[in-house]
Amino acid sequence: MKPNSELRLRPIGLITWSGLLEIKRRKDVYVLSILIGLYLVFVLVTRIVGIDSEETARFLLNLGLSVAFFLAAVLTASAAGRQLSSEWEDRTIYPLLAKPVSRLEVIIGKWVAVVIAGSVVMLVLSLLTLFSVPKIAGLSYVLLGETLIAQTLSLAVLSGLVLGLSLWLSRPLVILLGIACYSGSGIVIGILKNRLGGGENGILAWVIDYIPNFSLLDLCGQFTNGGDALGILPMATLVLYGVIFAGGFLAAITWFFQRKSL
Repeated sequence: MKPNSELRLRPIGLITWSGLLEIKRRKDVYVLSILIGLYLVFVLVTRIVGIDSEETARFLLNLGLSVAFFLAAVLTASAAGRQLSSEWEDRTIYPLLAKPVSRLEVIIGKWVAVVIAGSVVMLVLSLLTLFSVPKIAGLSYVLLGETLIAQTLSLAVLSGLVLGLSLWLSRPLVILLGIACYSGSGIVIGILKNRLGGGENGILAWVIDYIPNFSLLDLCGQFTNGGDALGILPMATLVLYGVIFAGGFLAAITWFFQRKSL
């Protein structure tokens, strides 16, 4: 007989594979590829014409990676917003849960599918950008690895956030909220902290600690500006930050999904 852990991993793998096929069927990946392709054409034309300064090359690299990260976040939010809502709309959630599959396995499988899709798109577009922009001296490729890891964590947190919101809100709204949180959480948190005068006690100060600050996981500027690698301890702190938020969202989603009436 197979070990129980192996038996339980099989439905998660099947749900993950089904989720990836659904993302591919929606053609979001191809639309994003066309957008980044247009940017790469611009970069290549610029390179043929000639780049006069290293500052211009750094600007193009920063722009390209930022676009790659943002498009991956858009795909992640769009895919996560559909994973559960489409199951309810198509009524496929009923035969799925009628099988020997727990709601926890459904959540994990769909979350993993979204994170894989977003991370693959992010990695491919980032590599295309790196190969298209002229070589820049002084860049730390250890920091590049840390940047990609941090961005993967960011997509994992975003996926959990949007999946959770999709249990209560409409699909277009949760996608917009997810993208807005990804793009502006750092600005909003900074404004709130300034209004609190450095972090006074109170309900608002307590709420701020539970808002994921995606800007903390964005190392793009530090990499393109020639910064040094973070090192083990700072990177471990960032990883822990991402894991706590992603795990917290998954735990909350599972708790509410277990209590949601079918």
